[in-house]
Amino acid sequence: MDTPLIIGAGPTGLSAALFLSLRGVKCRIVDEALAPVPTSKALGVNPRTLSILEETGLSRRIIAEGRRLAVLEAHDNGRRIAKIVVDFKDMGVDYPMVILTQARTEALLTQALAARGISVERGLALTALTQTAPGVTATLTRAA
Repeated sequence: MDTPLIIGAGPTGLSAALFLSLRGVKCRIVDEALAPVPTSKALGVNPRTLSILEETGLSRRIIAEGRRLAVLEAHDNGRRIAKIVVDFKDMGVDYPMVILTQARTEALLTQALAARGISVERGLALTALTQTAPGVTATLTRAA
């Protein structure tokens, strides 16, 4: 079997690589960026994600490092216009909503992969993909 290639070392790509490795499939993961992005597009890890990550052992780490979301408030010009008490137990889930930056979540996923002998190959971009009867050829180019 050829080695699966994962393009992109965001939360989805890192998680895919981790789940494949847990099933004995060593993959290759590449990202065009030379370094992880220090900013975050997301600030929360939802209960379903924590449930899915349970088998990796990361759920406990995310909960330990993050902050449980218990109350959500919306403000308009300094005036509170809504307050929502968040209790996911009423929804039948085993995990809370946790506030943890995407950058930190990615770092934890990257560490878990490293512990399994997989590292992100940075500075590589997918520049072409060709499919033929025998298989697929990916062309990777070093970032300038």
